[in-house]
Amino acid sequence: MKKVFLTFLCCCLVFLFSYSDTVYLKNGKQIKGTIIEESKEYVKIEFSGVTLTYWMDEVSTLSKEDVSVGVNDSTHTISNIANKSAPIISVSRSQKQGKSFLWKVKSQNSTVYLLGSIHLGRPDFYPLDRVIESAFSKSDFLVVEADINAVDISTLQSVMEEAVYFDGSTLKDHLSSKTFRLAEQKMNEMGMSIEQMIVFKPWFLALNIEMIGYSKLGLDPTYGIDIYFLNKAKSNKKIVELESVEFQIKLLGSFNEKEQEAFLLSTLVDLDIVQDKIDKMIDLWKVGDALGMEQVFLEGIKKDPDLFSVYNKLLFKRNKGMVSTIRNFLNSRDIYFVVVGVAHLIGEQGIVNILEKEGYSVEQL
Repeated sequence: MKKVFLTFLCCCLVFLFSYSDTVYLKNGKQIKGTIIEESKEYVKIEFSGVTLTYWMDEVSTLSKEDVSVGVNDSTHTISNIANKSAPIISVSRSQKQGKSFLWKVKSQNSTVYLLGSIHLGRPDFYPLDRVIESAFSKSDFLVVEADINAVDISTLQSVMEEAVYFDGSTLKDHLSSKTFRLAEQKMNEMGMSIEQMIVFKPWFLALNIEMIGYSKLGLDPTYGIDIYFLNKAKSNKKIVELESVEFQIKLLGSFNEKEQEAFLLSTLVDLDIVQDKIDKMIDLWKVGDALGMEQVFLEGIKKDPDLFSVYNKLLFKRNKGMVSTIRNFLNSRDIYFVVVGVAHLIGEQGIVNILEKEGYSVEQL
């Protein structure tokens, strides 16, 4: 159980900033950002360096600097468009399709390899691309988000302290009736009862449901990229943590009730499409298609902007902390092999793009 839980931290990419413009969707959602282009057919709104496109038949109202415009006005009336486009994403030059999901970052003194990890894998992931194995062989240090092999009983106790309601309340007391019923239904479909998880918080239930779904697809944390290199590094490399298991537990426990419910609801809804999504991610990972991977992660964002604050905590804030440590590696004279979840590397707020903007030499291998 400990590895099943602690190998999860792969999520989506963008979060909600406080901007002056808002796109109000007919489904009740609000997208706040900066409107950068507007026509009779569509509107483009940018936040966190990501441009999302919405067709006008999805939009009820646009608000620009406190000036609201109804889409039924003559300048915005359009016919129904059957084919909806995917979000338009801006990507740095180093993030176009390459041979592997590996980047080489160089400073004057040091080299850091950045490998995007899929935390759960299958035996057919291996052998890995030779360029990945070669980079690992050249490196002095293996760097991971958290050393899962170091998990002990005290760590599991910390998980329980964050995951369980100790005030006598239950999961049902903290969820809307709609979300609770859906969780009950999905667990029944998995051959489980919601009563088995009734004292646990929504974020913990979401992780467990997701991991059960993954396991039914033949995905196993013991075949994850992180575990593979952790096991390989035991005999001849020093292992360094970018964060720690305890840090990740506290992070998940910091979600407020609204964020937890949004996280759980998104997990439950995605169960119906998880196989197609995972298969697509694996295919993209194998060919190093960072742009394609970013698009897959962004698919859920248009559906549920309530998740933005979750993604902020899971990704962007953590990316900044990781970059700070990676800078120290680049100031050394050693070679580091850094393995983090794929979502941390891609996008405008991803580690690769941040380092490139800071002037480091960045090359996808």
